[in-house]
Amino acid sequence: MPVSRLDPNPAQRQNADQLAARAALSEPDAALLADTHWEKWSHSPYWLSALRAASEQASTIVTVSEHDRDLAYRLLPLQGQDLPVITNGVDVNQFRPRPLTDNERSAHLRHWLVTDPRGWRPGGKAASIRYTDADLRRLYDANGRLRPLLLWVGRFLHFKRVPVLLEAFAQVRKELDPAPALLMWGGYPGEYEGPHPADLAQDLGIDDDVFFLGWRGHDELPIGLNCADLMVAPAVDEPFGMVYIEAMSCGTPPVATATGGPARTITPAGPHANGWTVRPNNAPDLAATLIHALTHPGERARRAHNGSAHAYNTYSWQTVADRYTAIYEETTTRSVRQGNVTALTR
Repeated sequence: MPVSRLDPNPAQRQNADQLAARAALSEPDAALLADTHWEKWSHSPYWLSALRAASEQASTIVTVSEHDRDLAYRLLPLQGQDLPVITNGVDVNQFRPRPLTDNERSAHLRHWLVTDPRGWRPGGKAASIRYTDADLRRLYDANGRLRPLLLWVGRFLHFKRVPVLLEAFAQVRKELDPAPALLMWGGYPGEYEGPHPADLAQDLGIDDDVFFLGWRGHDELPIGLNCADLMVAPAVDEPFGMVYIEAMSCGTPPVATATGGPARTITPAGPHANGWTVRPNNAPDLAATLIHALTHPGERARRAHNGSAHAYNTYSWQTVADRYTAIYEETTTRSVRQGNVTALTR
């Protein structure tokens, strides 16, 4: 896999490597130093100070994932506090499996790509990428059926690793017949880091099979997820990753990296498998996983069923609300014993 699309410039990497050697940094810390675009962190001292001040005023701090909990232990003066983890919740009444026919999926795709286009090019506004009915015919195979659909959801930010996705998709496209199509859902207008995905898709020669749906309302996402065969987003160190839970809730198995929140929320193997995880920054591994998932429909269906059941039982709003209620009651009881009721009831 070419690394130039992911790495900082060579001079920055060389300086980071020299600094890491002088400071005797561990391998993970050396990699973090080398791969971080430090110019984007100019305001981090302010936010770190604000977070530390807030943490000193809080009776209880709740984190949404083990990833964030471990980060809080590193950054905040917590003095041995036990930080509970309560995940974000999903509206399982909206994000639920909805079996759609090919005609129904085609109608939604036509709306997003032709009738109400919102994709955009560098320097352009929403709808500067538009599609025609002739373009939509590329979504069908030689037998007139919809090709497999991969859905990416997110913002065009560096840690989302869109270049890794596009490089993996280019390989998958060569090896499968019919080849899948890739739907890019998101990308806030005007916001992108590194090469714009539309330019990169063109450079890779895959732009005929990559469709940009643009930034759309959250209310449309359940149907978008139900239109897809897989949701794939190889972000690295995603703090929680709400969209992976929403995909599972819709019965659309997610493919993610084994980092951050998804490493804890996605079960990649065994009887309770509900998605797939791959090595970070590894386009060949992602490509191989996508090929396996697309060529094993029975396994996709098993993981889809597991995922929707797991999301309903673990991440529903009612379940999450009950956990917060228990934390509030525990905190209130502890404060009463410590004589801090006034602070809690003002």
